[in-house]
Amino acid sequence: MINNIKSYVAKSRWIKKIIPRNYLPETCYVEINKKLKIFISPRDVAGPSFHLAYGKDVGFNNYEERNKKLIASHLKDGDVFFDVGANIGLFSLYLKRLYPDLKCYLFEPFPTLFNCLKLTLKNSKMEDVHINDYALCNENKELEFFIDTFNDGGHSLDSSSISSRSKKAQSLKIQGKKLDSFVAENNIDRIDFLKIDIQGAEVEFLKGARESINKFKPKIMVELNNKNLEDFINLIGEGYEIYCPGLDEKIDASKLNEIKDKLIRAGKDEEDYFFFPVDEE
Repeated sequence: MINNIKSYVAKSRWIKKIIPRNYLPETCYVEINKKLKIFISPRDVAGPSFHLAYGKDVGFNNYEERNKKLIASHLKDGDVFFDVGANIGLFSLYLKRLYPDLKCYLFEPFPTLFNCLKLTLKNSKMEDVHINDYALCNENKELEFFIDTFNDGGHSLDSSSISSRSKKAQSLKIQGKKLDSFVAENNIDRIDFLKIDIQGAEVEFLKGARESINKFKPKIMVELNNKNLEDFINLIGEGYEIYCPGLDEKIDASKLNEIKDKLIRAGKDEEDYFFFPVDEE
């Protein structure tokens, strides 16, 4: 009964308009296909938790469906998947159902969402899912993390990336770590796919991940503000082909200005990009 009340709050935006965020419950769960309990944040107004609360099974399958299916088409059982900016874990959980032997590493620094991940794993029988409560970035140190009170998918190390719909500026201290340091400390011997969704901090992440990317040459999906596309491409270096699902075309790095103009005309500040090693088409 208590969870039903919390779930009702989670999918009711009108309640969130009149009750302060801190007075709303922090977690509840949604049962998917009567098998998997996924814990979500009822405080979320527009992000993954809201979509799952509102749509349940449909929300689980449809949320960013295009990207999930495209990632899935480039994975197989036994691969290693890194989910950077995991939120409540929808990508990893979706892929684990398709590939039970997939090994997943999830990174989510926001405490409420990390707690959701812990509760989901505690109530599931999934193996080889490893969660981490720090932000992958370009430094191993404590960092300021900015909170988007409108969208739990919008928290960021970059204050300028916070939605204008967020009620007021809030932040907390979190631990930052370089991907290269994590790989060395945990004896990671492969990364097959790297999904990055960290709200404006993608270039800084890449600065701390170059050794691992050069070594493993993973396939990559990244959500980027188009103003950062050129910097990201320059940092990732040669050996990758770039595909933009929103344009349904490969990206010629020599024609970035034309691409940006096309996206601006389409009203898109952000876009998803896939980077494929040239020998992994």
